Order: sequence, then C-alpha cells, then structure tokens
Amino acid sequence: MDKRTRILKEAAKLFAVKGFNETAASEIAQAADTAQGTVFYHFGTKQGILRQIYENMVIDYMEQITIASEIGSTGLDNIRSIMAFHFRYAEENRAEFTVLHRDVPSHLDHDGNRCEIVRRNSEKSVGVIAAAIKRGIEDGSIRHDVNAENSAKILKAMLIGMTRMSNLHKVDFSSVYETCIDFCDNALKSRG
Repeated sequence: MDKRTRILKEAAKLFAVKGFNETAASEIAQAADTAQGTVFYHFGTKQGILRQIYENMVIDYMEQITIASEIGSTGLDNIRSIMAFHFRYAEENRAEFTVLHRDVPSHLDHDGNRCEIVRRNSEKSVGVIAAAIKRGIEDGSIRHDVNAENSAKILKAMLIGMTRMSNLHKVDFSSVYETCIDFCDNALKSRG
C-alpha cells in the first residue's frame, strides 16, 4: 500500500473512532507511519483528506454498484445483487462509511460546489437502481405498476438509513440483511 492510500485508510479509522474535529493531523501521520509534512504534502489540509476519502469512496462505490446491477438474469435479480453488494461493501468499508455519514455533511456540505457533487453522486446511484427496476418491469420480474424512480429512491434511502444506524448508532443489522432483501423482493416482485 502506498503512502497516500495508507494515510487515507488510517485517517478514516481515526475519524470514525474519534471524529473529524477531534483527530489531529499528527495522529494521522503517526498512525500512517509517516511525517506530518507528508500528510499535508498529499492532501493540503484535514479537509483535503476528508474530501479525498469521500471522492475515493464514491468512485469505487459507483463502479461496484454498476457491476452489481448487471448480475443476474432479471431486473429483480439485479436489485437483489445491488442490495447484497451494498451491505457487503458497507461492512468492508465501515470506517469510511461512518466518516461519510457523520463528518462529510457537516464539513463538506458548506461548500456549494461540494453539495452539488454530493447530490449528483446520489442521483447516479439512484439511477443505477432505477435502471435495474426498469429492466425488471420490461422482463416481467418486477410489477408493471412500480414507479422505478420513486422505488429506487426508497431503496437507496433504506440502504443508507440501515448503514447509518449500524455505523453511527451501533445497531446490529447483520441478522436482518437477508430479511431486508426479501422484503424488497416481495414489494417489487411481479405477481403474475
């Protein structure tokens, strides 16, 4: 792992445990086994680190959710795959998700341009889900009366909500992931 990646990983862990405001750049440097100047050389500020954690996470998440949305032979299979991917990804990237849910809104949302980027990225992931729902409507695996865009927003909000509660409020959802997938499956599944 290169220095830049190590700094981001260690910063995410520290931010997740201590919070962005309470984590000093010197702590990040120490955890990453590098000089504090190296941290600032790569990211400029702590805000720069937070911004990079967000950007890396979004790029990777969007690549992975797009791949997940193509797994299976029907649109409903694609939805199941998207949901399973999200839960697995959120667990594997717990520190980063915690930071994104807790610290990004209060530290990056004040920048109007950054708000627009966050909104667009959210719309992209909702678009991937909506496209899978539309495929399901076309192939008959999802009810024809389902509103793809609204249903995609509901699914995305549910995924985000469960991840937020798991990470920020320490609610254990691991035993209900399959139930959640079944619930959505039953809500969308074609009845005929």
